[in-house]
Amino acid sequence: MLYQWLANLVVVVHALLVLGFVAGVGLIWAGWLHRRRGLQILFWLLMALGWGSFLIWRDCPLTLLENFLRAQVDPASTYATGCITHYLTQLGIPITDRWVNRAGLVLLLLAIVGTLYWHLRAGWTRWAVLLGVPDFPLGRTLLLGGCFMGMGMTMPIFNHFVPIFLKEMALPAVLITFVLTWDNYINMFVQPVVGTLSDRTRTRIGRRKPWVLTGSPIAATAFLLVPLMATPGGVMLTIFLTNLGMALFRSPGVALIGDLYPSRQRSFANGIINLMVGLGAGLAYYLGGTLYGLYGREAPFLFGSAIMLLTLGVILLFVSEPARLPGCDEEREAGLRESLMVVWRVRNLSLLWMLLAILCWFMGFTALEALLSLYGKQVLGISPDQMGRLVSLLAFMVVLFAVPSGWLATRFGRKRVIGVGVVGLVGLLLYGFFVQSPLMLVGFLIPAGICWALINVNALPTLYDTAPQLRAGVLTGLYYFASNLAAVAGPQLAGLLVDLSGDNYRIVFLYGACFMGLAALCLHQVRSE
Repeated sequence: MLYQWLANLVVVVHALLVLGFVAGVGLIWAGWLHRRRGLQILFWLLMALGWGSFLIWRDCPLTLLENFLRAQVDPASTYATGCITHYLTQLGIPITDRWVNRAGLVLLLLAIVGTLYWHLRAGWTRWAVLLGVPDFPLGRTLLLGGCFMGMGMTMPIFNHFVPIFLKEMALPAVLITFVLTWDNYINMFVQPVVGTLSDRTRTRIGRRKPWVLTGSPIAATAFLLVPLMATPGGVMLTIFLTNLGMALFRSPGVALIGDLYPSRQRSFANGIINLMVGLGAGLAYYLGGTLYGLYGREAPFLFGSAIMLLTLGVILLFVSEPARLPGCDEEREAGLRESLMVVWRVRNLSLLWMLLAILCWFMGFTALEALLSLYGKQVLGISPDQMGRLVSLLAFMVVLFAVPSGWLATRFGRKRVIGVGVVGLVGLLLYGFFVQSPLMLVGFLIPAGICWALINVNALPTLYDTAPQLRAGVLTGLYYFASNLAAVAGPQLAGLLVDLSGDNYRIVFLYGACFMGLAALCLHQVRSE
């Protein structure tokens, strides 16, 4: 009888500790636990004890103790699963140890991130002064960055799986790449109009939120329907509606940065947000591939739609547009016509060579990005889920080396660092043509991500250096014109070559190497002023 009573007591203690763990994560994010140092230390000691014991014995010590006590009374009353799994199953909730362990790891990660956030926030005032942004709103920026990260996670899923779906419907590569570039066509014509209209919008919830509220549900619904379509026409319709919905909220969403931050804070805020967007892209490739492998083709798109709608809710509830906008003393981005007229008047050859270099390296890289998933499936026989996890390596390397790329450019010069990246990609793309296995592909993806970070991080500042007498808005407009033109033409030209070569997707690597080589030649002609 004593053993039975002690076993029941262990169950109660175990349940209280689990509930305390879950509640503790919430209290960490609320900031309550951060202000109570003793309770915070106790929380992490218990966490370390619990997870450490689990790693050593591959089971919870309280579960082992409970089973030992029950075995003294009735060996048949013991159980082989985890405590949470056992009792939830008895309550009629079907669950496995695998999912309980995953939930525990997610909560542990949330606890770690939450603790780091509050400690960083506590020391942020000192760092903000050193960085020259003493009153910078870190919490708001992380929230907004999380929203942009959530919105941006749909495009990697889209770019990775849609080519595979269209290929399964026997579409040629040139048509597949044409469909993939619809977002660029729509962005060129819809986004400037929507951005201007959002400037003139006046509602009770703000200027930008109505556009986010309109575009997000359209994009999320159409995105969810993409894998459910059984005909090429159905897939193309959902793709068009997805891109249209995203175009409706993308420009007003970006304009929120201008609304929420004064000019001196915008560059720093934009850097943090772009870093989070890049991290989101890597997560999207990895999680999208994993969900595809576990639950089928609909799962990644359901995940992307859910994240998009969750982000919409966060923006509506927690992001408040200011009643009075910060000063607009920064340089505005010029229109295409104005930018081209200025270039014609200036007659700056270095500027033209730099724009050609930007066009060439984006021609090569965007083609590789669009057709990499098909290359993995058609040439190497890699499943879409495994390929998604592999491609995430490239995205994570770009994020990881973003800051070091800027430091290296400051130390050794932007043009020289970009040159290393371009020449490195020429060699890597030639190596990629001979890749025969997933392991060899990893040997391409990791250094390719590093080289792309060297190029992409320093491209726009280098363009500014070629013509410092011109407004930043003019040069920014030219940069985006060159990159968008490449994003439209690059994949379609590569798709045409794939079709002409008899569905030989290896040709994409030679195509990319040629354009990277042209970019290196153009970059060599650039002279910074």
